[in-house]
Amino acid sequence: MTNLCGFGLAAFPLLIAPGPTNALLAACGATAGLWRSVPLVAAAPLGYAVTVTTLAALVVPLTRHSSAAGAALSIGCGLYLAYTAWKLWTELLPGRAEAAAGFGQVLTATLTNPKGLVVALVMLPRPPEGAGLAASAPFIVAVMALSAGAGAAWIAAGALVRTRLRGSNGSTVRKTSSIVLAGFAVALLIVGVSRGVGWALPVGSGEANSTDGR
Repeated sequence: MTNLCGFGLAAFPLLIAPGPTNALLAACGATAGLWRSVPLVAAAPLGYAVTVTTLAALVVPLTRHSSAAGAALSIGCGLYLAYTAWKLWTELLPGRAEAAAGFGQVLTATLTNPKGLVVALVMLPRPPEGAGLAASAPFIVAVMALSAGAGAAWIAAGALVRTRLRGSNGSTVRKTSSIVLAGFAVALLIVGVSRGVGWALPVGSGEANSTDGR
């Protein structure tokens, strides 16, 4: 129980911090209002559950042995977040009908959220040998509960901005959310490219050295 409480205290600040999922939820609250956005809260815990479980079981062990796999994962997530940021921004252009993000969009943003990688790789306690993922289940459930609370808070914050601006369509929140998403996209792309370069350079260096030796 002590480990679970400590894990929760460490994970909640990460989950409630600005990020791709929270940016979209805030934009939804500002655009559609509080009550219409409440169903989207379920997308965050579902996305984190799938992400953390998959990463802990399959992807994280693979990335530890393959820099190329880690690079591909980072670049893929970065490209999706860049697309989401572009889509969120272009919906603000004159003549475009503005619509809140749907459940699927919030879910996909959570599935590609780098916070899931941090939780699975850094925060999630390693289970005892032979215990498998069953030992991690309480921690994954904790992530689901905490992310639901964080998501609800961001929706409420977006809805509050909408109310304070007397029914504004929340364009300011959506612009800010788009910029946040773009920032995460750039960071992920930089990490992915640097990993890819680090994976490729030794091969190139080895070939160059063998050529010089000839």
